[in-house]
Amino acid sequence: MEPPRSGGSLTAREAKEGRGLVYYVFGRTQGRQAQKRPAETTLAAISSHSDDIATVEDQVADLQQQLKEAQEWQAATADILRVISCTPTDTQTVFEAIVQSGVKLFGDAAVFIALLDGDLVRAAALAERDETRAAAWRARFPIPLVREYMHSCAILDGRLVDVPDVEKAPATLATGARNFLPSGYRAVTIMPMMRGDTAIGALASFAERPGRSRTSNSRCSKPSPTRR
Repeated sequence: MEPPRSGGSLTAREAKEGRGLVYYVFGRTQGRQAQKRPAETTLAAISSHSDDIATVEDQVADLQQQLKEAQEWQAATADILRVISCTPTDTQTVFEAIVQSGVKLFGDAAVFIALLDGDLVRAAALAERDETRAAAWRARFPIPLVREYMHSCAILDGRLVDVPDVEKAPATLATGARNFLPSGYRAVTIMPMMRGDTAIGALASFAERPGRSRTSNSRCSKPSPTRR
């Protein structure tokens, strides 16, 4: 006797004799498995496609963030250049424009310019929303031009000084750290302001909480040539 087709029904005689039962059950099982395979394949494809979409979305988000930061940099640079063109001999106004533009770019940080004055480093301009904290910071200056102080180190060596947590500053900067911490800040990134191969001051950003600031990864944080 020919076995019934997969998924077919048994005749009364076949059911009574038990013939074809194996074929019947096996055929139905195989049929179900065959029905599942396309669905499983589809789910796997969807899952893989979803991963691809997530990757693309992450890349788009990164590009959008980079574009936003580039536009912010362009706007800040335009503001500074406009001030310079209007007041070419008024350096203090230019310094104030620089720190104010810096605060716009790095909203979670204060921005500061220090200038070299003989054997001292003096405060030149500060953008800080908290006046009490601003006063505490200005009280830290002037400082001596020695490498134990972070701003002085950046000026003397013509290089970036980045300290994510001043409480854990290297031993070589311990003196500067003791001077820095009473201001209430914890993290600082300092970049030398170069005139040719000579540093004339430093541009710094600092924050209340420990952690690497945005400026340490920014365009303006590119280390200047080492002063010889």
